Amino acid sequence: MGRGHRLHRAAVILAGGEGKRLWPATTEAEPKQFLRLFGGTTLLEQTWRRALSAPGVKDVWVVTRELYARRTRAVLPQLPPERLIVEPSGKTTGPALALAPGLIARELTDAAILVLPADHYIPDERAFASSADLALRVAEENRVLVTFAIQPTRPETGYGYMELGGPSLDGMIKVRRFGEKPDPGTAQTFLEAGNYAWNGGMFAWRNSTLAAALQATAPALYENVYLRALHGGEDWRAEWDELPSISVDHAVMEHAKNIVATPVTFAWDDLGSWMALERNTRPDKDGSVVVRGPVFLDDCFPI
Repeated sequence: MGRGHRLHRAAVILAGGEGKRLWPATTEAEPKQFLRLFGGTTLLEQTWRRALSAPGVKDVWVVTRELYARRTRAVLPQLPPERLIVEPSGKTTGPALALAPGLIARELTDAAILVLPADHYIPDERAFASSADLALRVAEENRVLVTFAIQPTRPETGYGYMELGGPSLDGMIKVRRFGEKPDPGTAQTFLEAGNYAWNGGMFAWRNSTLAAALQATAPALYENVYLRALHGGEDWRAEWDELPSISVDHAVMEHAKNIVATPVTFAWDDLGSWMALERNTRPDKDGSVVVRGPVFLDDCFPI
């Protein structure tokens, strides 16, 4: 436990997605967390380093699918085997974030957990670490679910949104509600309103706070995943195939009332499409963006 931290701090990296919108660079066998898009390391390695940059975080768990377990071990040889959580099949973030706290609770009475997807672009690690430290501290000291409010810069339809309220504790902002990915007109309305933020899928919470939220809003996940994982063995696998494929946003965040957000001050992007790579890659003298080369471009023109 870091100095001054009330609870053990840990991170959970979600690394089971495929990233289909980056095809043909990504396939089911080669998901985007294993791509080297910025620098010489994979997105998963960069997320690992980012997680450990948060003050007090020394313990990192990685959730992935059976299909990617071997590759994950190869990319992260420093990951202890018992910290790799392998899902039998991908069920999105709801079941994953019911399974991880159950397994963590086997070892720890309680813990402050930082949740990070493995496909984000955050170039300013120091600014991220500062925001993560605040989010974890607020989660440690209060029975709240903390999310990261990312200021919209365009009417994006590929992200979920959250409606923000007034100031809350320790510089946080109240979250009135979580919303679906909007249509273009609604996204423009959100952008102009000024009190909506992107939901980047990053969270901080006490393990026990998340467990209580699961019990209240997603009892099937609580009983069939969290409790089965907590009580030992592999019993949680028994009902896995019958679980719904549901995000933690739908399962918990859209129903919970104890949500606050920390305003994000660092540059952020969800690397879910080729447009995201274009936004974060400097074009060459001809205006072309080349992510992996060498590439020979002949008689090309912008579209």
